[in-house]
Amino acid sequence: MRMRLALGVLMALIFCAPTNLPAQESGGVNAEKRVPPRFKMFAWGNYDYRVAEDVGSDVPSRGFSVPFLRLVAKGHVSDRVQYVASLQGDFLDSAKPIDVFADLNLAPWLKLRTGQFKYAFDLAATTNGHARPLTDLAFITNAVAGSMAGKGIANSPVGSFRDRGASLLGVGRAGDWKIRWALGAFQGNSRSAENNSTLGFTANLKLEPIKDLTLNSSYMTTDTANDSVSTTKDYEALTLGAVIKHNQLFARAEYLRGERSEGAVQQVVSGFYVLLGFRVSDNIDLLARYHEMKDEKFAPTSDSARGYDFGVRYFLQRMGRWSGTSIDLAYYGRDADVGFQGMKALNIPKSTPISAKDAGGVVALTIRIRG
Repeated sequence: MRMRLALGVLMALIFCAPTNLPAQESGGVNAEKRVPPRFKMFAWGNYDYRVAEDVGSDVPSRGFSVPFLRLVAKGHVSDRVQYVASLQGDFLDSAKPIDVFADLNLAPWLKLRTGQFKYAFDLAATTNGHARPLTDLAFITNAVAGSMAGKGIANSPVGSFRDRGASLLGVGRAGDWKIRWALGAFQGNSRSAENNSTLGFTANLKLEPIKDLTLNSSYMTTDTANDSVSTTKDYEALTLGAVIKHNQLFARAEYLRGERSEGAVQQVVSGFYVLLGFRVSDNIDLLARYHEMKDEKFAPTSDSARGYDFGVRYFLQRMGRWSGTSIDLAYYGRDADVGFQGMKALNIPKSTPISAKDAGGVVALTIRIRG
């Protein structure tokens, strides 16, 4: 396990050696123009109404929710130090920190990030909620990438794709190819726990061979067993993906695979998704996604789930390609083997768990506000 990580580290360092660095920016160590201290705040949130079909008579089948509500503060302390602090009020729970980290610029091509933040792994989850084409993530993204300890399930990432630790983030070029990489060391037991006895590690490599194409590959590993317990409790995961953004067309596909090991028991969870988006006009986007997953935690006849998702976004104000203030209408079609677990009634983490036989479709009308 550690040999594979070491190999990934070596490859990243070889590929990203600063033999052909990008132009020096104001955040560099030797920058001529110093950045004065500055601070800004902004907020964003999603508010939606959902209706689920065929979830059983004793389960709430509709309701209002606030799946995302964030207040973000960010700024520069100096030309070398930046910081971000974000408060989460998702589902109107008590506000609590979700992202708290600082970046130290070590060189024009390298920075060190420390604190609690999203680890660099897949393409979908590292996109902020206000900029996701569809608000709900694919089952396999939640299950494999949601927690470094491998605790994610189809409708809940459990660890929110975050952990506490440090990461080196680099950028460079190899000819015409733009290269970004990240190497991280984390507590490996999500943002809600402090008691992991060992570290978890991540390695990420993004390649941009041409302007509109990004290729992504990542690996992460962690051992969450306590020092006083002899049985190992490992989790390893990898992903390969690509995203194309060309004129009005957007396409993204990823394969994800995780393996849980506890003693002699090994369980593989794997799957993929394909997401397509088309910008019809300055105000309207059309979206479609197919995704599926298989989890060996369940019996062979009960280990698979699939999703068929469709959406329309009407932008009141765009901010970039996908972010902004919009009104969204989406249908999340769900199908799973009888006995499969991890589904929620309204397709969001805080809703009621349901059995796979009751996992019908969900219609969501969402207002996204980006301040």
